[in-house]
Amino acid sequence: MFKNIIIGSFLLSSFMMTGCDEFLDKKPSVSGNIVPESVDDMDMLLGKFRYDQTSDYAMLSSDDTKPNLNLSSLYSIEDIHIATWEREVSPVNYPDYQWQYRYIGIFEMNMVLSILKDSDASEAEKQRIKSQACFKRAYLNFALVNLYALPYCAENLQEPGIPLKKATAFDEDLSRATIEQTYQFIEEDLEEALKLDYALTNTVGINSPSRATTPGVYAFAARYYLAKHDYKNAQLYADKALAIYGVDKIKDLNNFAYGTTEPGVITINGKEVEYQLNFSAYYNNWDYSFFSEEYFKGTIDGSYRNHQNWMYPSQELMDTYEKDGSKATDWRWKYFFVEHFSYKKGSTYDYPALVYTGYGLPNGLSVPEMLLIKGECQARTGQWQDGLTTVNILRAKRIDPKGVVNLSATSQDEAIRKILDERRREMPIAMRWYDLRRYNNNDYAGDDVVVTKKYYPYSDLRVLSNEPVKTYTLEKKDRRYAAPIPDSDLAASDGAIQQNKY
Repeated sequence: MFKNIIIGSFLLSSFMMTGCDEFLDKKPSVSGNIVPESVDDMDMLLGKFRYDQTSDYAMLSSDDTKPNLNLSSLYSIEDIHIATWEREVSPVNYPDYQWQYRYIGIFEMNMVLSILKDSDASEAEKQRIKSQACFKRAYLNFALVNLYALPYCAENLQEPGIPLKKATAFDEDLSRATIEQTYQFIEEDLEEALKLDYALTNTVGINSPSRATTPGVYAFAARYYLAKHDYKNAQLYADKALAIYGVDKIKDLNNFAYGTTEPGVITINGKEVEYQLNFSAYYNNWDYSFFSEEYFKGTIDGSYRNHQNWMYPSQELMDTYEKDGSKATDWRWKYFFVEHFSYKKGSTYDYPALVYTGYGLPNGLSVPEMLLIKGECQARTGQWQDGLTTVNILRAKRIDPKGVVNLSATSQDEAIRKILDERRREMPIAMRWYDLRRYNNNDYAGDDVVVTKKYYPYSDLRVLSNEPVKTYTLEKKDRRYAAPIPDSDLAASDGAIQQNKY
């Protein structure tokens, strides 16, 4: 007999049994939530691909999304709490499933590692499976610590990180390791993952980015070391990833197209107004070649929650497409910013939305990200002309040749700024929160960003729209850069897990 069990805060949803004899009579089946035992079973678990949400705390908290007073009817009070960094009510009232999803994945990887020891797999198979499981566990722990703990920097190393689940035992300590200990554990898994020798192969005509592969591990290592401000190693592994799977895989938006149009009619002041929405081919996943850019897209990546009320970009984000060129020649603006989208949601205020796909914004490990990491690292370590050259490789695939394709600068500071602007244009909203965390916790003052948002005051339950608009501010090194752990998970841990201090 099998059942799902919740241990502490972790909805471990799986693979547990109350009768060993009954288990021995059943054939293992990953899809049936039965403990895997063969190499094929473990491979199925390693290749699981779930369209989990990008965390709303990441998606709504940055300066790429700001509550718009003209669209206020579209926002829930929970989303306003998150967007303005409220940290007391939201963990109690808001069901943040990302904590649970990620620990489910960690549990599954721990199960694979536990079973692997006594399996009849060959030594080569054991090493491959171990490396792949360690990669996914590192990837999930990295996502957790970069959302629910303070940003990585020397002064934060002894601050609370996350609980480190290293096995399947339910009596394992749930207390939070320090940020330093958390990163050490991630790096140990990363070192094991770097032993992987496994190609990024194609199936059914598109890439299989849910698989842990050698270039995917390199790409994760580049992202990991960038978060630690270790620019030498970040560039090293970005180069390694690009050497195996690189620039030729980037989708050339000069040869892209709209995939569908959607006409509509809305009544404004008693008059019917016709409008048309243009969606890129990528929106309905018709153009599968776009997936060729990805090294890895795992459990924590995916849906952007189809959160159409919050697809409205901030004016600051939209303004970046006018820097170093113009919206008119930046294909990312043309294809992914959908004019009049607010009409579709019933608002009479005309405002565009940022819409990539039906599943959401890309935030998996990708070839464009590796070029941007390499270019940023080159610029930060003094090779800023080379950094611009690197990023211009990407721009050639994103900018109309009639526009300003190549970035140029006259100083290192200017080059860094332009490269970071390009990163923001290429990976908006889904990655911006993580970038703000590292920008405001390094030793380069040119990165510092104080985020402000203007909106109505609110209570625990509703927006106070009859009161004067106020300014909400997130300062550099603000402790609210750590999202709150869900209150239900704190309670389920019987006090073992402590909330962040704000």
